[in-house]
Amino acid sequence: TIGATSDVEPSCNLVFLSARPHVYKDFAEHKSYEMFKRLVSQGRLHSLPTLLPGKLASGIKAMLLYRFQGVSAWRNVGEDK
Repeated sequence: TIGATSDVEPSCNLVFLSARPHVYKDFAEHKSYEMFKRLVSQGRLHSLPTLLPGKLASGIKAMLLYRFQGVSAWRNVGEDK
């Protein structure tokens, strides 16, 4: 069937978009993956998600511009993903 996966190859159809930036030695990503592993082991998630971290510069810029531009200040944060 279309889109079927074999029992041999793992498949992930779950993506986690994180506002946390990729920083020194993957500290933020490590914490997120620990939580995901725990949820999978508890049966609360069916597979480990792919993690797409944010960019530090985009996040800082959005925080500074939010007061003047409102939610549109966050547009570049999403586009950078």
